[in-house]
Amino acid sequence: MVTETEVHIRDISAQKAPAGWRFSRRGIASGLATALMLAALPMASAHADASRPAVEAGTAVEAAPAGTNAPTAKTTVDRYVRRVYSDLFDRSPSAVELTAWTSALQHGTPRVAVANRITHSTEYRTGLISAFYQRYLGRGPDRTGLDHWLRAMSDGSTISQLESGFLASSEYYARAGSTDTGWVTKLYTDVLGRAGAPPDVAAWVLHLHSLRPDQVAMGVLLSTERLNTLVDGQSQHLLGRGADPTSQRTWVGLLQAGGHDETVIGRIVTSDEYWADSGAPDHLVVTPATATIAADGSQTYTAEGFDARNHSMGDITSSTTFAVDVTTSPCSKAVCSPTAAGNHTVIGTDGTVTGTAALHRNAAGVAGQTAYAWGKNKVGQLGDGTTTDRSVPVQVGTGTQFTSVSAGYDYTMAVTAAGTLWAWGANVNGQLGDGTLTNRSAPVQVGTDTHWASASAGYLSTLAVKTDGTLWGWGSNRIGQVGDGTRVDRSAPVQVGTDTHWASASAGNTHMVAVKTDGTLWAWGADLDGQLGLGLSAVADQLAPARIGTDTRWASASAAYRHTSAVRTDGTLWAWGANQLSQLGDGTEESRRVPVQVGTGTHWASVSAGYDYGEAVRTDGTLWGWGIGDLVNGTRVDRSSPVQVGLGTNWVSVAAGFDGTAAVKTDGTLWGWGTGRPGDRTATHPQVPTQMGTPARWTSVTQGADHTVALGSSAQQVGAAPGR
Repeated sequence: MVTETEVHIRDISAQKAPAGWRFSRRGIASGLATALMLAALPMASAHADASRPAVEAGTAVEAAPAGTNAPTAKTTVDRYVRRVYSDLFDRSPSAVELTAWTSALQHGTPRVAVANRITHSTEYRTGLISAFYQRYLGRGPDRTGLDHWLRAMSDGSTISQLESGFLASSEYYARAGSTDTGWVTKLYTDVLGRAGAPPDVAAWVLHLHSLRPDQVAMGVLLSTERLNTLVDGQSQHLLGRGADPTSQRTWVGLLQAGGHDETVIGRIVTSDEYWADSGAPDHLVVTPATATIAADGSQTYTAEGFDARNHSMGDITSSTTFAVDVTTSPCSKAVCSPTAAGNHTVIGTDGTVTGTAALHRNAAGVAGQTAYAWGKNKVGQLGDGTTTDRSVPVQVGTGTQFTSVSAGYDYTMAVTAAGTLWAWGANVNGQLGDGTLTNRSAPVQVGTDTHWASASAGYLSTLAVKTDGTLWGWGSNRIGQVGDGTRVDRSAPVQVGTDTHWASASAGNTHMVAVKTDGTLWAWGADLDGQLGLGLSAVADQLAPARIGTDTRWASASAAYRHTSAVRTDGTLWAWGANQLSQLGDGTEESRRVPVQVGTGTHWASVSAGYDYGEAVRTDGTLWGWGIGDLVNGTRVDRSSPVQVGLGTNWVSVAAGFDGTAAVKTDGTLWGWGTGRPGDRTATHPQVPTQMGTPARWTSVTQGADHTVALGSSAQQVGAAPGR
């Protein structure tokens, strides 16, 4: 058994071996790839000295000579220590560890001392030994075996001696079939990751008559082929780049000449390149993920950095630059206050890495507003306590003040300033989320939670985001619309996964899209026309969120019938899915299974995808549309590319629906236009923007299939409501 084996390496350099193998006169480190933490490249600027003795665990860290490592900003030192722990232990340092090493480095302790102490620690060595047990024996270490190998390392055994001991053990030999040929064959597979050529296998089997198994194992472990692959792979892992030929030859030669693992790992984690790379996170998360502020309010943000393994680098707010919709002026350090009412994207930037959050600023005096609705009301979707159709706006409920509303096919969801969630209308599939299948003609509260940030009503399913960044879904789930990995309908909210970094979500007809605070975009549900944007050739329902591409610059997305539109933080507009009626706006009628850019402009602020058309507002306040002509700009000509709607430059938001459009201007006026149901080209509804109600105090509007809901002051005087 390996726990009873002690290996003594003797000089085998004179032994004949197959061509291409090199031997050293001393056992050297070789288990680098197994543990993902033992490789390095030569760094001209490295602070580590190859001849410097390691600092043994438990001894005091020596002070740095003058000028060795000048005190550094705490943020940079924190990140460095966190990265070392992430790379060597695959975890974040504890508060005690972080404080101790940060203090030491800030007071001049050389980085090599940090590396030496860590690579000589019991935890580090235990990780290596445990990795060998799993890799070669397919099991975890027993207590006796672990203690044996820890003692061996403390007594000076190298990593290569340990690894060759595992490979030479009777237990490993048994796993190889208890034959010499099987053992050599498995050795090639486990160490080199390939099958051995028959002549080479035969040669090594012959050598087993004169060499011990551990000596043969060392020949394979120290081969140039093995070390070349190992050094290049670890360069990619630790430095994010491959090893250049000169560096690779240098390190392979050093290892084959007897270099120690501690020196190797010390070189890389103490190099200036590694130190510099430690200063930039792989990605960052801006908190809170979603927030709503008053007209004169502001929101304070924090930024947390994460490395490539998703380990926290801690609070990096002080080194993060914040902006609102790519403009830094609304933010004073981490405090942001957009000047315009409506939805905004807060962007935190550290170096080249960004993270985003959704921020809504209420218009003046509308921290809580009255909701008004009009249109069809057969199932109570207007929320006025009746099922009577209305051609003019009627108040929803009896005084509830809302901050946002979302109209679905024939129901509505709304969030209050207190963070409560309310719903009314059709509920045959549980889309209201109140735990029943009963239609509601007046608002009913969804549960008792007071942490809802936003909600999106779709066809028969609903999505909502809480202030803690969690995502929730309910309603029809037969094709995975809820996103909980099942096809079970839900009449009450269920959490979608465990992520806490969701910024916004949009519920479509049979598919859903959502944006995370890191700027990634996700989709799930039906994919018949490629509306998920995943590029899948085979049509298959997605029961849980799947990431769309690799871009991290998505600001918002809007899901419609069988297509999706979205805006990136760089102001570009994108669309994908069904396109038979030019609803993508890309100048064609060709459906797209991956996002395609709409035009070449970089000035898009927001987009709303309708049933078979789209509307968007640019940063200059102009309004644009594409798709079915009479829904876009009152013509009978369908538009395959965006055309301007009217000549105004004061549009703030737009809502495209099933058969009509509504929009709000910066002066608070509400406008609407549409034809009726698709295909009804004889309807008398206004086909150009027509003002709806007076005075000018509307703040937002949302479109369902046959009804419209808008927020306004409680003193709102409403008039005729064109478009219904």
